[in-house]
Amino acid sequence: MAAGAFRSVTPQNSDQLVIAEGYRQNIIARWGDSLVTGTPDFDTRRLMADDWLNADAVAAQERQFGTNADAVGYFPQVRGRAARGLVCVNHEYVNGELIWPGHTGVNMKAEPGKAWLDLHPNAIAFMQAAHGVSVMQIQRGENGWTRDLTSPFNRRITANTPMDIHGPARGHALMRTNADPTGTRVLGTFANCSAGKTPWGTYLTSEENVDDYFAGAAVNRDTKNPERTDAYRRFALRDHGFYHWNLQDPRFDTAVEPNEPFRFGWMVEIDPSDPKSIPRKRTALGRIQHEGANTIVGKSGHVAAYMGDDDKFEYIYKFVTRDTFNAK
Repeated sequence: MAAGAFRSVTPQNSDQLVIAEGYRQNIIARWGDSLVTGTPDFDTRRLMADDWLNADAVAAQERQFGTNADAVGYFPQVRGRAARGLVCVNHEYVNGELIWPGHTGVNMKAEPGKAWLDLHPNAIAFMQAAHGVSVMQIQRGENGWTRDLTSPFNRRITANTPMDIHGPARGHALMRTNADPTGTRVLGTFANCSAGKTPWGTYLTSEENVDDYFAGAAVNRDTKNPERTDAYRRFALRDHGFYHWNLQDPRFDTAVEPNEPFRFGWMVEIDPSDPKSIPRKRTALGRIQHEGANTIVGKSGHVAAYMGDDDKFEYIYKFVTRDTFNAK
């Protein structure tokens, strides 16, 4: 196709991917595809039954591409002439009704949900492993882009990955739990919607609808702790979470851990180039239903982050750093 002769795709109603003339596409990773050698790709033919849902399946999902991909961030690596880089992908939620027979999704009522989970003791752990972020190295060859399963950069970040709490909320009384009395370390990230890249080469993943994961509306009206009640005023919880995680993981039951929800709803910074790095929850960027964060270095040298609160009648926020950006 001659330069400048791009022809856009006309409106389509067919159930297929249609791309513009002169372009091509290839699948790099699907839910359940392995990120490392030694772990096979998930065989989707097994979805007709659920006898595969055991501890081994959970461990495998922790090394496989997650589900419901949202944001994608690409970090090129300069190595010769080959196109090569790291890509971070968000995994926002799990559609249980598309994975398991008998699961009816977020509309599953409390009693049917409990009955189903009683028969599937590994279900919540599997869902938690399918959430979060995938970091993988990809490279382009004659047949398009492929995953490099031997790369030391490949890793999964899930709802159970240890993370550090940074910023003004670090150590705050409302961030402390039985498992973390210091309020400085939290397990995991989930409900990851959009994302952004920083000027220093890290990935900012957002935590959006985190209130869907916790159960216990009574915590909204805890008169014994007015500070906690005020904190729940604009981020109230329901009696039952959408995914019933509280039935197999007590930290999602606010009757057990009333402060656990405050440890989510932040922007999380991940360094894809350091596979041993610990993700950081950047509490200076606020606790809202984060849609994403995009950053730019302004004329003054300060970094500005633009963020949206993806709830009804909420706002767009701008955060400006105290110090100027030092590229060195």
